Amino acid sequence: MCAKGSARNLRPAERAGAVTGEILLPEDRAARRRHPVPQVLETETVTLEPEAAVCPCCGRTLVRIGEEVTEEIDMVPAKLILRRIVRPKYACRCGAAGVAVAPLPARLLPQTTLGRAVR
Repeated sequence: MCAKGSARNLRPAERAGAVTGEILLPEDRAARRRHPVPQVLETETVTLEPEAAVCPCCGRTLVRIGEEVTEEIDMVPAKLILRRIVRPKYACRCGAAGVAVAPLPARLLPQTTLGRAVR
């Protein structure tokens, strides 16, 4: 018979702590990461520009300061492709307007790397 709270009834992370007598905190556990996208997939790059091209505060044109890249796996009939959605980030040199980035298009399943065609 197992006593209540024995190592057999604990989750793996708690079981390791029960053996050594130490308490494992959430930051001690291994972080979950997505698997990298295979490099052999054909890649299609789509660039989405923000609507505003001038600073609403001072009227100057926005300067590109970087970009946000989102990768999703999509299906073209009979083959998978990697669609890279590049969203350039723009900001004004005055610094008062913040950063302008185009919104991401809607996804079939939020929080995934699957495109709308993969069903």
